[in-house]
Amino acid sequence: PERVEGQERADGADLPAYVAVWGDPAIVLRCGVPLPLVLTPGEEGYDPLADAVDVNGVSWLLEDAPGGGKLFTTTHRTVHVEVSVPADYAPEVNPLVDLAEAIAGQVPLDELYAQEELYGAPPAGS
Repeated sequence: PERVEGQERADGADLPAYVAVWGDPAIVLRCGVPLPLVLTPGEEGYDPLADAVDVNGVSWLLEDAPGGGKLFTTTHRTVHVEVSVPADYAPEVNPLVDLAEAIAGQVPLDELYAQEELYGAPPAGS
């Protein structure tokens, strides 16, 4: 989107591919990041129950960002999108409201979660 949390999108000419930036200090979106280690089985610190938040149908892993603020990474999607939000924008979850529609429209659900959305959760014990 052109605006996130009231901040204008920066000109992308000098940005790497698949990166978008809004405001100063910068809210930074990176598309195509690896699965966070906390959600990677076998990695130190693996925690399948790590803090997460759902914002308008998009699920996000919630982590503290180095240097303050929050780091959000999409879950349940075919491609992981990471958004770093400086503490200046507290509560840091607010920019995700502005990004949810674009992400839901452009980054498909992982097949497992797409089936669940279509057919509902599997019956208990199956």
